[in-house]
Amino acid sequence: MGAALLVKPNEDSVLPKNKMYTGVNIENGSYGATLCAERVAFAKAISDGVLEYDIGENPFIAIAVSAGDEEALPCGICRQFMSEFAPEITVVTKADGQIRIRNLMQLLPESFQLNKDEQAAVAALEAADVTDDAAEVEEVPAAEPVEEAAEPAEEAETEEKAE
Repeated sequence: MGAALLVKPNEDSVLPKNKMYTGVNIENGSYGATLCAERVAFAKAISDGVLEYDIGENPFIAIAVSAGDEEALPCGICRQFMSEFAPEITVVTKADGQIRIRNLMQLLPESFQLNKDEQAAVAALEAADVTDDAAEVEEVPAAEPVEEAAEPAEEAETEEKAE
């Protein structure tokens, strides 16, 4: 599976206009740690500084997703991930030889979004300068080993009579 993310940086950017970031699936045996092609492409663009440029609009234009002959729609995690960075992005796929163009919100009409209070709280936590010295940590004593419980006396007597 592969993805190509089209990005429009501002005029002052060191990046060329309409830069393309590509991504491929990075499989992992634990499945949960697998990275889909869409998120890889976004991560490359973000780590390249695309979000640091104020262009007055979202820099993410479109993402094309391909898996050979089959239509490959972004998974739920990728849809949510993209909605947080580019809720209006165009998603391009191909099925039955036909190009299909959709807006992300058609694929994820009710995405999770932090409300303004939650966003402010997250921003405040990220901006806080917390050092190890400032944090109070309570030491918890190590648990003592648990001894095996002895058989109740009644069960032992019953077993002796049965023999």
